[in-house]
Amino acid sequence: MKEKQKSFWWEADKGKVHELVFNSLKHWDYKQSQRSEENLRNFRLYGNSEVLGLRAGEFQKIRSLNKLTLNIVQSAIDTATARIAKNRPKPTFLTEDGLWEMGTKARNLEKYISGSFYQMDIYNKGIDIFRDAGVFGDGILHFFINNKNQIDCERVFPEEIVVDEDEAIYGEPRQMHRVKFLTKDVVSSMFPKHKIAIHSSSTDAEGSFLYDQFTPDIIKVVESWRLPIMGMDKNGKETILEKGRHCISVQHGTMLDEEYDVDYFPFEKFGWAPRLLGYWAQGISEQLTGIQIEMNKILKTIQLSLHLGGVPKIFLEHGSEVVETQLNNEVGSLIYFSGTMPESRQLMNVPPELFLQLDKLYARAYEIIGLSQMSATSKKEPGLDSGKALRTFHDIESERFSVVSQRWEDFYMRCSKKVIKMSKQQAKDNPKMAVKALGQNGLRLIKWEDVHMDDDSYIMKVYPTNLLQDTPSGKLADIQDLMSINFLNKRQAYSLLDYPDLKAVTQLETAIVNDINATIEDIVDEGKYSAPEEIQDLEYALPVMQSAYLRYKRMNLPEEKLELFIRWIDDAILIINPPVEEPTIDPLEEGVVPEEEALDQLSEVAPIPTEGALPESL
Repeated sequence: MKEKQKSFWWEADKGKVHELVFNSLKHWDYKQSQRSEENLRNFRLYGNSEVLGLRAGEFQKIRSLNKLTLNIVQSAIDTATARIAKNRPKPTFLTEDGLWEMGTKARNLEKYISGSFYQMDIYNKGIDIFRDAGVFGDGILHFFINNKNQIDCERVFPEEIVVDEDEAIYGEPRQMHRVKFLTKDVVSSMFPKHKIAIHSSSTDAEGSFLYDQFTPDIIKVVESWRLPIMGMDKNGKETILEKGRHCISVQHGTMLDEEYDVDYFPFEKFGWAPRLLGYWAQGISEQLTGIQIEMNKILKTIQLSLHLGGVPKIFLEHGSEVVETQLNNEVGSLIYFSGTMPESRQLMNVPPELFLQLDKLYARAYEIIGLSQMSATSKKEPGLDSGKALRTFHDIESERFSVVSQRWEDFYMRCSKKVIKMSKQQAKDNPKMAVKALGQNGLRLIKWEDVHMDDDSYIMKVYPTNLLQDTPSGKLADIQDLMSINFLNKRQAYSLLDYPDLKAVTQLETAIVNDINATIEDIVDEGKYSAPEEIQDLEYALPVMQSAYLRYKRMNLPEEKLELFIRWIDDAILIINPPVEEPTIDPLEEGVVPEEEALDQLSEVAPIPTEGALPESL
C-alpha cells in the first residue's frame, strides 16, 4: 500500500524537513504578500527612503525620489517612544501574607529577574521593540541561550517572523518561523557537518534583476518551531499528548532537528494597536498613512506654486532697448531703456488655505495618536506656567496612553515569565545557574535554586519604576512636593537626586541611610549581626530598625533573627542613653569626715584587733 504523502513539515521524516518548510514559506509569501507590502510601505514612511525591499539583495537598492519634507509619521513614532518606552516596568512577586520564607524568596526572585534584565540589556532593546511596534505594528524579542549558557535576547525585525495567518486568526499560532539572511561562512561555522548543503543553497533573489555577483554568498536560514499538544493523563497531571518539533534548515538541507517539549515560543511580542482578528497589530505608520499622503500632496502643490510664481518676473515691452546684461544683482547698477520702463512682478502667491490645511493635518495627526505638539516640539503651551499645571497636563496626556502603557507593562511581565520558564528548563542541565544582581553592598550572586518557587505560590505584578519625572527640573519639583507634605526627609530626598554632578555631595549624605539599610539586609538575609557604633546616626537609625523589626515580625521572621533586631536596638539605646552610676561616699574623703573622727567611729563599731590577738568569740 502506498504511504500517504506528508504535507506538514513537523510530520516530515528526518532529513526532509527543509523541503516542506521552504514549500510552506513559498506558499505564505504568495498568500500573505500584502503584509510584506505594508511593512515595506511603513518602512519607507518612517525611514523617508525609497527602499525596493526588506530582504537581502533588495535593501541597498535605494532611490532618492520624492523624499518627504514634513515627516509626521517619524515625528509621531519618535515622540510616542520617548513618552512611553522610557518607562522601565519592574516585575514584583506577591506571596501569601505572613510567610517570611516565601516573601524572602519572592524578593530574591525580583532581584534575579532584575539581574537577568540587566544582563540581557533588555530595557535598551525594549526601546527598539517599541519603535518597531510604532512603525510595523509589532515589536518582537527573541529569547535564547547564548554561548555562555546564559539566558539572552535580541531584537527581531518583524519581517523575519512568519506565521500561518489562517491558523493564527485568534492570535495564537501553533507554529512559527524566523527567516534570516546570513553569509555561508557564518552558517558553516555553526553547522560544519552540513557544508555541502549550505554552499549549494541560495537566496530567493536568484533569477531576478536584484541578483548580483555578491548575492550567492548570502543564503536564507529558517528556524522553525511547532508547539506540542498538551493534555491531562489519567491521574489529572499535565502531559504531552503530541510532541512538538524544532528545526533549522536551509534550502538544500536540514541542519538541526529535535523535539520541542515546552508549550511556548521563545518570542515575546508587543503590539501598538491589536486588531480584532489576526496575529499582527496595527502601527502608528498605518494609522497616519492617509494624513501623510495628503500632506505630501499639499507640500507638492506649495512647492510647485513657489517655483512657478514665487520668483519675481521682469516685464519688458517689445521694442524696448534694454540690454539683458544690465539686469543683474549689482548694487546701484544703471539700466538704460527707451519706451516703457521694465517692471518686476510676482505672477501668483501661494494660497494661504494650503498652509492652514497643512497645519490642521499636522495637528490632527498628533490628536489621532494621543500626543500633544508640545511633546513633539518640546515647547510649552500658553498658560502652562506653573510646575503643577505642567504635571497635570502630562497626566492628562498620559491618560490617553493608559491602555498602551498597560500593554507595555504587560510585555515586560511576559518577558519575566519567559525568563522564569527558561530558567527552569536550563536548571535541568545547569543546577548552579545564577545571575548577578544589585544589592545594598554592591553586586550579589543570586542562585536559581534559592529563588525557585511553584507557579501557584505567587502572583506577579508590574509597576513602573519612574514615579518621578525624568527631567532634572521636573524631578526636583516632585521631590520638593513630597518633602512639603513630610513624605520625604532631607536624607531620602538626597538619595533620589542621583545626578552625576551631585554625587560627590549625595553619596556622603546618603551614606547614613545606606549603612542602616545594609545592616537590616544582613540580618534578614544572612542572620549577620553588626553592632551599632557611636559614629552612626543612631537617632535616625533607631526608629528605622524598630520599624524593620515590627515589619518582619508580622512576616514570621525566625526568632533568632528577630532577636538580632532586639539586640541591636538595646545596644543602640545603651549608646544613646548610657546608665548613670550613683557616686559612693568615702568617709575618708577629705572634707567629709576628719580622719581622727572616722577612726574613732570605726573603733566604736568594731574594735581593731592588734597583731597576734584573737577575736573574743574564739
